[in-house]
Amino acid sequence: MNAAYYSPPSFSRTDLAQFKKSVQWQWKGYRTSSGVFNKLHSTDDLIKSIRKYAQVPAHWNFQLLEETLNFSVDTSCKKVFLQETYKKIEEIASKISSTHKNVFDKLGDEEIILTREQIVCILANAFLCTFPNHADNKTMPQINFIGLFTSISTNPAVQKEKIKCILNYFKLVTEYGFWGNLRDDVRFKKVSLGGSKSGAPQLPFDPSTISLDLSKFGNIEGDLFECPNDSGQVMFSNKRLGGGVLGNGSLQEENRFITCPELIVLKIFFPELADDEVVIVENAGQFSKCEGYGFTFKYVPIDRMIKTGSIIAMDAMDFSRHPLGDAAQWEAENIRRETIKAYVGFKNVKEQNIGTGFWGCGGFKGDPLLKTLIQWIAATAANKTLQLFYLPNERYIFDGIKQRLNSHEREQIFDGVLSKLKRPREKICKCNCGNVLCSKQSRERMKFTPKSTNAAYPYNSYNY
Repeated sequence: MNAAYYSPPSFSRTDLAQFKKSVQWQWKGYRTSSGVFNKLHSTDDLIKSIRKYAQVPAHWNFQLLEETLNFSVDTSCKKVFLQETYKKIEEIASKISSTHKNVFDKLGDEEIILTREQIVCILANAFLCTFPNHADNKTMPQINFIGLFTSISTNPAVQKEKIKCILNYFKLVTEYGFWGNLRDDVRFKKVSLGGSKSGAPQLPFDPSTISLDLSKFGNIEGDLFECPNDSGQVMFSNKRLGGGVLGNGSLQEENRFITCPELIVLKIFFPELADDEVVIVENAGQFSKCEGYGFTFKYVPIDRMIKTGSIIAMDAMDFSRHPLGDAAQWEAENIRRETIKAYVGFKNVKEQNIGTGFWGCGGFKGDPLLKTLIQWIAATAANKTLQLFYLPNERYIFDGIKQRLNSHEREQIFDGVLSKLKRPREKICKCNCGNVLCSKQSRERMKFTPKSTNAAYPYNSYNY
């Protein structure tokens, strides 16, 4: 089997049945009227209350949740959460065994439509950690918030900022003024080419018909999170959706998940992507903003939900772990894989404009110029207009790409990528033959790896 197109098995139907049964059983003993859920007066009361629900080992602590409430939020916010919001979280979570008992019936389907009320119910249970503890079964969905609440990392400050995002989410969705939004639908759908799982799917367009159309490519200096809600927005995903959102990860995907917590349910319904699969999320809400990435991540509060455009969750290949290193990204089959992935995402959103950035160009060692061209080709084939977002500290990257695309090499670079799409079996050539299809020559001609002069910014803003 072609390793580039191999997708590990996801969780089984047996796992799903066990998961659903375990969740409903957990609430059997707590089926009660809302009046029984009492106000809390301290974080000690909070931890004791969560522990009566939590399906986690006794040695797991809730230290960071406690510290966040005691030291990182103001006294009035803490009081509201303990005496009002938390009681509502309990009430909502308890409905998973009654009002929302069928919420998991569509596990394994290609398209899931959930109301915001159902999503709040799932996330309330995740907050209380009622979902089954399955450390011994890695194929089971992982969604409890215990990884956020427990101090097990070297960067607890980031986890505390993420906890603030979650607290703000529950504050907003439990306010009286939000009730009218609870019946709104959020649509999650997995799309693909539907090709053979034993080999590379067929390229859905003829590379010979693609031209370098500058009208299909624009650029905006700004955060991709500020992309207009009438545009599709690329999320630089892991193969396992959500990445480290429920731990101390805080790169592009994790930041999108934590500021739009409704996305966290993807970890149950679509936990993993195959090589020709993308997940599209329509009508998701943003409940916080943020600044920075990695160690610099900071929560920024907002006082109302902001609706986003369609979110395109698509994973790039990880060349940091490839046997050939980042050189492998110039191999024809890998260019083809990335182009198909982007095409599937772009083609299946309703918006004409697609907001993206340097997809796959951080820890996954993708080359910004190559990844920009791949997305440009995919957008052109899907008849979409691409908008490349970059932050001020990434300006040097964009300027370098622009310089290359405005040079006499432009046609040669572009035609080189298209040529590889026409020859999916072309392998890395280690010679120095000068052939335009020789990967070594393509690599030297196209590679763009400038050094940042911004020493104050320790992390790339693009993550994968």
